[in-house]
Amino acid sequence: MSGSVVTAGTNNLSLPLTAPILAVGRSRWGILESVKPVGEGLLLIKLAGEERLVDEELLDSLQPLIGKLVSVMHLEDCKWGAGALRA
Repeated sequence: MSGSVVTAGTNNLSLPLTAPILAVGRSRWGILESVKPVGEGLLLIKLAGEERLVDEELLDSLQPLIGKLVSVMHLEDCKWGAGALRA
């Protein structure tokens, strides 16, 4: 897997959540369908038909991967990772 790990601060959310934040210790993988900044330090991603909120610092890593098989991980409280998977 090629990708990156990012660290970010804790977000105090005031926006209505349309999707759950990817939980700490969890990952999702599949075809990345879309990436959209939604404010408050978050991105709304659609991955394999499911929407999740992830840290906005993944934007530069995820945008070029739209349409590709990827993995997105919430490693620790403030650490996130994302990268392309080989089929």
